[in-house]
Amino acid sequence: MSSVESFFLDLELSYTLSKVAAYLLFPLLGLLVWLIVKRWIRKRTLKIAALLVLCVGFFFGYFFLHPIYEGDFSNNPTPVQMKSELDDLETQQLVVISIPNCPFCQESIARMRALRERHPEVKIEYRVCVSNSGAAEAVSAYRKMTGKGIAVSQAADERQLAILAEMSFPAFVLVTKSGKKKWSNDDFGAGAMDEVVAAFEK
Repeated sequence: MSSVESFFLDLELSYTLSKVAAYLLFPLLGLLVWLIVKRWIRKRTLKIAALLVLCVGFFFGYFFLHPIYEGDFSNNPTPVQMKSELDDLETQQLVVISIPNCPFCQESIARMRALRERHPEVKIEYRVCVSNSGAAEAVSAYRKMTGKGIAVSQAADERQLAILAEMSFPAFVLVTKSGKKKWSNDDFGAGAMDEVVAAFEK
């Protein structure tokens, strides 16, 4: 997440609108620069060319630093019908199904920490699918990375949760009173973050 997106989030825009606003801001900055410099350009064709260069250049400059990936705006949850240990949760929360030494799982921690800091009402837990022999080390490693505010535990049945995640990690499962829904890592974009936040605001 860029500092520009964080700025718009601080203005209490949604994750989706903050991401869109960040990409719209830079062409507008290009337009602002053009309005300042156009007085020194006499030919109309050069003015139009300068406008295009500045707006497109500012946009692609930001895009180069923060490219749009396929899942950035995604929100494609699937209902969870499979019985699992998550059925025993008494409070609603976002469960991140993970495995040890998973780079994508570890990358998700920064997003989850930022989500938790902005929305402390959102309860997040990492469930690590690992056998008993490696559980202590794996859980400890995740706890060091997540810090305070995010729970970490060993999956009671690692095979069952791995199947629920369709062997794709991390998987995000939102557990609410009305049921459970799941996102893959590729599907957990800005729209999904907004849906999670909205679930805890009800």
